[in-house]
Amino acid sequence: MPSFGPFVRSDRAAAWVLAIGALDLGLEQFIILPILPAIQSSEGASITATTWLVTAFLLAAVAAAPIFGRLGDMYGKRRLLLVAVALFVVGSLICAMSDSITGLIAGRAVQGMGAGLGPLAIGIARDRAPRGRAPVWIGLLIAVAGAGAAVGLFLGGILADHASIAAVFWVLVGLGVVVFACVVVFVPETPAHGTTRPDWIGGVLLAAALVAFLVPVSEANMWGWASPAVLSLMALSVLLLLAFVAFERRCVAPMVDMRLLSRRPAWSANLAAFAIGFAFFIAGVMIPRISTLPTESGYGFGLTYAETGLVLVPGALAIVVGAWSAGLLIPRIGARILVGCGALSAAMGYALLAFEHASVAAVVIGNIPVGLGIGLAVASLTNLVVHSVDDTNSSAFASTTAVSRSVGAALGTQIAAAIVISAGVVDGYPAERGFIGAFVLGLIATLVALAATVAVPARSRDPLISRAPVEAGVQAPASYRA
Repeated sequence: MPSFGPFVRSDRAAAWVLAIGALDLGLEQFIILPILPAIQSSEGASITATTWLVTAFLLAAVAAAPIFGRLGDMYGKRRLLLVAVALFVVGSLICAMSDSITGLIAGRAVQGMGAGLGPLAIGIARDRAPRGRAPVWIGLLIAVAGAGAAVGLFLGGILADHASIAAVFWVLVGLGVVVFACVVVFVPETPAHGTTRPDWIGGVLLAAALVAFLVPVSEANMWGWASPAVLSLMALSVLLLLAFVAFERRCVAPMVDMRLLSRRPAWSANLAAFAIGFAFFIAGVMIPRISTLPTESGYGFGLTYAETGLVLVPGALAIVVGAWSAGLLIPRIGARILVGCGALSAAMGYALLAFEHASVAAVVIGNIPVGLGIGLAVASLTNLVVHSVDDTNSSAFASTTAVSRSVGAALGTQIAAAIVISAGVVDGYPAERGFIGAFVLGLIATLVALAATVAVPARSRDPLISRAPVEAGVQAPASYRA
């Protein structure tokens, strides 16, 4: 078996399995994107309803990622890795056997719970990599997940064109079974550390607050923005969010440390993660709509689902390049500069998409800097958080920016879809100005990420930043390098 870089010989097989798991994670997230128009057509659903297939996955990931990270540190990462892969299989099975949009959304939510695989795999990579080389291999795992996204975009379109929508999910079932078996055979268990229980209540409160906000956002054009249902759910969302903040301030091991977030290094880094996440899927959700609309719409390309997947592939490959480059460059120039470069690149891409999307070439060219920037920013932020703690809490802390990023992504995709709906219909097709508005929304989010990156200090002497991990039972680094 060929070497997998700096991992010691006994860990080679486990490293390859982690890479396959990261590939599966990328597939789970992205394979749905090119077939969203097909599902919308077959189920007679709205744009916002089908966008919930992305949002449900992200909302479940918000709650699951930190919980799986903490449980992995407590009971062993391999054991929780198996649970995460099993959830991928079960969720894919539900989707494959579903005959309604509601069933598909439920299956996607179960798949999203399996996204706890991400921080677990990163934690194992950090534990196994030789000193000083972990950033390279964390970047590699994120790059492999990006490769999975590229494969998923093409494969999803091919299966929808030549087989069926259900075939997409049956492929995910088969891959999940293979990954599960490989983890059982090749991945050794990691030592268990700590006794702090995961923040179950915080995860539920945050997910519930987001659902209570996103449901009225997605349905307001039908219900009316001033309707009792919309206003009541918005108020409920605020109450749930306040309850979440109050609970997190008292929790022994919170999923979001509110004291830490009050300090500049923490809030600025998490604001950057939130904003990058907000912009993450907007292009991936909007481009398939434009690509599959008939040319009679005045701006659509009339492409098949497979061709639509190919349009998205260059952007996904750019994520791979960005993540891999971040792993190589972090030791030389630091994460702060790379996050800023990533945000700037993504902003340029969204500006191009907003003002020029009249041809397939223009859309492909605009989506490449979006993918490159997101790959750079996500890998850099992940490395920043992982290397602020010791081995005993690596998975739990790897999920910190994942929470902010997933919350942003859930909000971004649904709000972008609501903008398209609110723009109305022209000659029987969604108005083009709605898609322009969605791309501008992505531009604004990436500019916010850039501003947040500027606010991140190169070093922090804040005593709480250096003390907070100690209070959680870990050692803090001597300095917090951005």
